[in-house]
Amino acid sequence: MASGLEFRLYPESEKDFDIIASILNKTWASLIEVTPEIIKKRLGSGSLFIFGYKEDLPISVLETVGIKTKGIFDNVPKTYNRLTNNGLWLPPSENADTIMLVDITSGIRCDGVGTAMIDFSLEYIAKKTYYKHAWTYTPNQDMPVKWHINRGAIDTNFVLENARPNYPFPDVGIMDYTRKMLSFRPL
Repeated sequence: MASGLEFRLYPESEKDFDIIASILNKTWASLIEVTPEIIKKRLGSGSLFIFGYKEDLPISVLETVGIKTKGIFDNVPKTYNRLTNNGLWLPPSENADTIMLVDITSGIRCDGVGTAMIDFSLEYIAKKTYYKHAWTYTPNQDMPVKWHINRGAIDTNFVLENARPNYPFPDVGIMDYTRKMLSFRPL
């Protein structure tokens, strides 16, 4: 794991909401301008959020959504806005069987943060939740796709065209971490 990194399921305090909003806005502002109030609303949704902290400051965030897909990629909402309730999040769907790793965003360049966050998250999901599938909502570009493959995801080759309109890379590919997640689940 990246040196000095720890993971939390909730920010240390509301003062961290400004930092988290800033981290998200550096990458995703073309989709939605996140405010501390939106962070608070998202956290109140019941969805799983994982925060990476270093020296008691948030440096990364993984946002997820629990949905019911029955293991069928075509059941994933076709746009970011539908998946995330226009960026405000909703509680996990009733009988959700799939956790979508929507965004993993880091506020600093630090070797190993993303990998450590994926590993921690998949282990946490496997041991503490009931989800059967773990998929990503990844920009359909070579670099992020290869990054996920190198961390144990399978490229499903399932693409949602224009799923993130206004984002520089609007097409989204679904990467499948189910096998890796299940490797952490106790028998």
